[in-house]
Amino acid sequence: MLKKIHLMALLIVVLVSSCTFRVTDFTVISTKNVPIGQQPTNLAKASTRVKGVDKAHIILFIPTGSPNLKEAIDKAIEKYPGAVALSDGVVRNKFMWFLLYGQSRYIVEGTPLYPADLQASTSDTYMMKITHQVNKEKNVKELAKMYKVSEDDIMAWNKLNNNELTTGQEITIYLPIQDHA
Repeated sequence: MLKKIHLMALLIVVLVSSCTFRVTDFTVISTKNVPIGQQPTNLAKASTRVKGVDKAHIILFIPTGSPNLKEAIDKAIEKYPGAVALSDGVVRNKFMWFLLYGQSRYIVEGTPLYPADLQASTSDTYMMKITHQVNKEKNVKELAKMYKVSEDDIMAWNKLNNNELTTGQEITIYLPIQDHA
């Protein structure tokens, strides 16, 4: 009976396995075209960390693709509105296998950096100024939903007469931040 239990435990370990490798730690990483270190870059650090994951599936030992590190970095950066880079982070590669199905993935974690002018508001909070270049949003409602601000605020900040946007148009957005240090 004990041999059967050992054999079943060994079989489970062989059929279900997972391992994670730390690929690298980084001070600053970005896939965006940001002139870091050149003037007049004014990057501020967010108070929260973000995580981005890109994965590929493996079925019957046949990979359906491979995870893309750039996609994982992009997904992490895009989780924070206006962010252009990540700082103080880590990149991991994780592999998981269960019977006939597996996954390989890149996991990127870091603190978002964003170009910002910090301005004190009337309520003793600080506001992050973001310049958003319109690329696929068609109106102010979509932009307000993306940044979680009101349509009226966007209209006022940018002196807009209607809520239609054009591709390439630059829109200013102000977001409250907790930690401005």
